[in-house]
Amino acid sequence: MKGSIATGLAALAAVAAAAGALAVPSPAHPVSITLSSSKAGAGNVGLTLRMPTVLQCGRPRGGPVVLTLPRAAHVPRAIGLAAVTVNGKPPSTVAVKGRAVTVGLPVPHGIMCDSLVDGVLVIAIAPSAALRNPARAGTYRATVQQGHESWSVPVTVR
Repeated sequence: MKGSIATGLAALAAVAAAAGALAVPSPAHPVSITLSSSKAGAGNVGLTLRMPTVLQCGRPRGGPVVLTLPRAAHVPRAIGLAAVTVNGKPPSTVAVKGRAVTVGLPVPHGIMCDSLVDGVLVIAIAPSAALRNPARAGTYRATVQQGHESWSVPVTVR
């Protein structure tokens, strides 16, 4: 029963995203963002994004992940590949446009099996990327998007 509910919610999210709704929170598939420091105005803050995904042979699939941080946060003009990991591996690309950070999934090398399982995609942005928290305490919204799925994720700064 739980699987069919999750499948139904995922289908509903896909339909809503295709209809133009960009922020589709899904209780069956929580997405979270954790900061290395939640202090207002803190600089050189590390960020960890966790989101559900399908893993093929233990590797994440799908297109790039776009993380759009709140207006009040500082995002540098560029983030180097060395400052980002995807499930512990280097990403294929990292691009910054305004507040949006686009992370390309690692390109698989070698033979791929056909094992597909639900899993977790973890994108870690190191403090060396020079992200900075908003100057004022509060709860802000970040947006995470991969393909047609999108989530609005609360981020609390104290």
